[in-house]
Amino acid sequence: MSLQEKRTLWSRQEQTTRFCKIKILLPLVILGYVISTTINPSLGVSYQQVISMDSLMSTTALVGSSSSSTAHSISNPIHSWLTTTENRPPTVEDEDDEGDEGDEDNNNKVVEEAATEIPLYRESSVKTEAAATISDHTTITTISDDLQCAICFFGLPRSYKELVLPSIIKHVLEPNAKYNCDIFVHFYARNKELKGRLNPGGEMDPKEIYALEGAVQQVMAATNSTTTPSSTSPAIIFSNDTERTFFDLRRKQIDKYLKTKDKTNSKKLYFPWKQKTWKRSSLVNLIRQWHSIETVFGLMEHYMTTVKKKNYTRVAMLRNDAMYLSPIDILKLDNDNGDKNDQQHNVDDVNNEHFVIAPFANYPVNDRMIYGPYEAIKIWATQRFNLVEQRAQNKANRGMVMHSETFMQQSILPAMEDLGYKQHVHPGLCFIRTRPDSKALYNDCRTQGMAKGFEKKSAVISEITNILGRSCEPAVGKKGNSANLLIQC
Repeated sequence: MSLQEKRTLWSRQEQTTRFCKIKILLPLVILGYVISTTINPSLGVSYQQVISMDSLMSTTALVGSSSSSTAHSISNPIHSWLTTTENRPPTVEDEDDEGDEGDEDNNNKVVEEAATEIPLYRESSVKTEAAATISDHTTITTISDDLQCAICFFGLPRSYKELVLPSIIKHVLEPNAKYNCDIFVHFYARNKELKGRLNPGGEMDPKEIYALEGAVQQVMAATNSTTTPSSTSPAIIFSNDTERTFFDLRRKQIDKYLKTKDKTNSKKLYFPWKQKTWKRSSLVNLIRQWHSIETVFGLMEHYMTTVKKKNYTRVAMLRNDAMYLSPIDILKLDNDNGDKNDQQHNVDDVNNEHFVIAPFANYPVNDRMIYGPYEAIKIWATQRFNLVEQRAQNKANRGMVMHSETFMQQSILPAMEDLGYKQHVHPGLCFIRTRPDSKALYNDCRTQGMAKGFEKKSAVISEITNILGRSCEPAVGKKGNSANLLIQC
């Protein structure tokens, strides 16, 4: 079977799966039919919750679109119904890092939910006079005439305005402004995080993430006015879950993954019991990550099929809590090193055949972000819950079925490669995870691998200072405490 035939078959199987889901969910849609209108006074915008059958074409919690500048909430009907139930979520653990190697938490206390005035869904479109001067593509060759790109952000927004957003402006928005990428965001609306193993905990303001909209406007307005004018402005669409809505949607899956026993040895089938650092909370955090990734990709797909009506060519999946210390150009395999004769490190993915991952946190591979061809990234974002079932039946995976990075290496990436796409490790990608109260794990891109140009701690600190315009100091903590890995900015 040719690669094109494989990709076509996979696409048809996806459509069949979605049709089956519609048949199953339809009775619940009727039961859960709710139309409500809420006003967010802090933003001065009206948000209307409406029902769309198109939203059932996605497995995500929230999907939506609008062709006008008016913001509309188009939420999954099942999601709307569940959010009105009186069932409270089980105890919520600190979201330390969704199952990253060595990251766990130690608490079982309930985290209070974020303020209820945060809209579940928000859509806007950047409209500025200067935006008319932005080029969709200026330096692309083979795929330049049809480049359509999307940047998707997922997860919990920690220290967003203080640390994350300045780095997104410099190393994500500015490098990709010439491509006019649409932007999609799913986040968790939580205003407090408790202490964990690599997380001191602290207060958070999830509404800070809406500052991304203004940042996009500023970047677009500042882009070189001599570039070819763009006929459209990028879409910026937000959606979120609270702890309550997340557990309402994923409670049964979480129970299954935590409790199902392996009939051959009476040990847990899904839970990675061979990984001694993993606890119950590690697996719950992993599902939080998977849910957010799948949700934001579904949000993007819904907009693509109902409004844009043109497939995306390249897609990036990036974290809401990462401070990006090196440029992420959605088309490049490596960063431009200034030497136009160096073809190895100055390369665009002109044939759109590579998916790109980072060179550090190899446990055994980095699963924290990715960008590349739309069809490849779709597997990365939407096939985890499906592929983990296949993995659970493989006797060779006993005790490591849902270990995040191992699952990525043995199941997700091979499925992408099976469609003919190639893995590429970008040697210069560096980003570090943030924590509440303006703290960050400065050693991230120097652990279990190394990002080129950041071999020394001083290089990391220097770039953080350049991005923020201020210096950071080591966090105060006892020897052996997680504070030894943190800086305070």
